Parts: sequence; C-alpha cells; structure tokens
Amino acid sequence: MAVARELGAVMAPRASTGAMGRPEYVGTAESRYVDMDPASVVAALEALDLAHAPREALVPLLAACAATEARIAVRLATAEPPAPVDAGPDRFLTVREGAARVGMTAQYVYEHQATLPFVVRVGTRALRISEVRLTRYMANRSRTRL
Repeated sequence: MAVARELGAVMAPRASTGAMGRPEYVGTAESRYVDMDPASVVAALEALDLAHAPREALVPLLAACAATEARIAVRLATAEPPAPVDAGPDRFLTVREGAARVGMTAQYVYEHQATLPFVVRVGTRALRISEVRLTRYMANRSRTRL
C-alpha cells in the first residue's frame, strides 16, 4: 500500500507539469522520483485498488498513464541500437573496395570524403575505408530508411 501512495506522489507532479500555463508547476517533473526503478512503478500500478477509487481520481491517473505511454514509445523509437561487440582490430579497405560495398563509386567517395563517416585519411593524400565504421554506417542507413 505504501508503494501505491508513492505512485500517487510520482504521478501528481508529472500530470500537472506546466498545466494551464501555471509557472509554479514548470520543472516539477525533475523531482526526487526521476531515478525511481520502473519495476517498482509497474508493481505500484498493479497494486492500485481501482475498483474502490473515486471516479474523479481516475481521470488524472488515466491521463498520466497515457502521457507516460507516449514518452515510453518515443524513447523506444529513438533508442540507439546496442553497441556492436568488438570483433577485434579494425580492417581498412581501399577506396574501391569500400565504395563497392556501399554501392558508390570511388570518385564519389573522394569528392564527399569530408561528409562520409567511414573515410579515414592515411598520411597526407591517401584515403582508406574503416570496415567497422562502414558496417555501422550501413546499419544506421538501412534503419533510417524503413
């Protein structure tokens, strides 16, 4: 039951943050509950006695849950993919080999070397393609085109 009271304290500031343009509520979401474990919030939600809760208390609870659901969806949609497991030292490809893997011409790589994240300058004139960076580039490129 203490967890359910704790949950009520968690949701009240979040639901009223910036409500109706009232400046005294702005920033209250940055409260002591920011570091609260999500598992304990889930447990608290499951422990709520909704059958005996007053109807007027359910509306703000529903709004807070919907807002939280939207924030969770945004977080999941924009989450970075996990860091790849280090497969050992990086291997460097020639510009022709790297360009062929990406489907570009070597000339395009030379002309756009400043904007391509997988191009590595070796010495003053030579370029190489980092295989690790190229793989990461291809993975991010295919993910953004979905």
